[in-house]
Amino acid sequence: MDEQNGALTWGLMVETLRTLRRFKQTRLAEAAGISRSSLSDYELGKLDPPADVRERVEQAIGVGGWADTARGLLAGLLTATEGGPVSPDVDEVLKKAAAELAASAETLLRAGLEELRRLGEKDRATEAKLAHPRLPLQRRKPPAGKA
Repeated sequence: MDEQNGALTWGLMVETLRTLRRFKQTRLAEAAGISRSSLSDYELGKLDPPADVRERVEQAIGVGGWADTARGLLAGLLTATEGGPVSPDVDEVLKKAAAELAASAETLLRAGLEELRRLGEKDRATEAKLAHPRLPLQRRKPPAGKA
């Protein structure tokens, strides 16, 4: 975070989002049409990118048009993880994300339990077949002379 005003710097926001997206600096730099060393300098705050470069990087990282919102949310999340006060907006986003995660986890657990139940039934049916094998039907031989 920027020590002067407590806000998340643009470079740290880009680095954080790039890391979350599992992009290497080279991949993001190529997508934005800049050099990897320039991107590194921007992320570290050594250089301040011109507005057009900021736009291209934000577009390439997936926050074009809402970079300021993403930056604010990330700053709030970092503050929350450090035990600081969280704004109501960030708190609402966190609660919504937690609820969505819980719903997804419940759906996955139910699907997993259903699959285990189905496999259990299949195993029990297989065991029953093995315990009581059916005798093969025997064909009767036609009487002698009638073929």
